[in-house]
Amino acid sequence: SKCSSYAGEITHESAVEWSALVSKKCTGIISKPRLYNKDYMKLGFTFSGNENNRCPQFLVCDDILANKSMVPNKLKHHFNLKHSHWSEKSVQYFIHLWKSIKKQSATFTKRMKTSEKVQEANYLVAQIIAKNKE
Repeated sequence: SKCSSYAGEITHESAVEWSALVSKKCTGIISKPRLYNKDYMKLGFTFSGNENNRCPQFLVCDDILANKSMVPNKLKHHFNLKHSHWSEKSVQYFIHLWKSIKKQSATFTKRMKTSEKVQEANYLVAQIIAKNKE
């Protein structure tokens, strides 16, 4: 994701690089981004971000946590603190929810592409009408 800043545009990737650089200066060690583990689905977490830097995303509330939170204890803490009423749900429930969200996203993307094609066709028709009026 991108955000604006006074120093220019900062991408998610550059923020991760900067964070690693600060970490190295403070500790002398470069920290690697934590990796997503499929067992996190048991707690209702999938991931957001690119392959190199994934951040945990809770399926129900859509909260995206920092990459450093991608450890079982921190995910459990978020789950128990904010969503304890979901504790009875099985991993199959969260997998079904994840597939449903992916399907909705794919449908939305497909409709947007169709909309772009319709917009292009409207533009071409407007050009033809404008040429005929000359």
